[in-house]
Amino acid sequence: MEWNFTLRRIAVFMGLLLGIVLLEFTLPSKVRHSGRHTGAHARSLLAMLAGAFTACFADHYSGIIDRTNFRPAYIFIGLMVMGLGLFLILGLRGAA
Repeated sequence: MEWNFTLRRIAVFMGLLLGIVLLEFTLPSKVRHSGRHTGAHARSLLAMLAGAFTACFADHYSGIIDRTNFRPAYIFIGLMVMGLGLFLILGLRGAA
């Protein structure tokens, strides 16, 4: 697996990062600062960041003669992990 940092990928990652920050900090303050929800809040933030990083920067080529790129799979996996983080955020909003 390789990490490929291009200007376009960095711009997309920064856009996703801005969206994550806006989602995370629109939670009610009693959820963000509650000791009961701190672990879930951290896990949702970590899942969203890991998914965004994987979807933006992961590359994987396989094969010597006929090279295959597995980037679409990494984008799909990153989106699924970001979906899990979003599901956790919506669950925290329901708990408020």
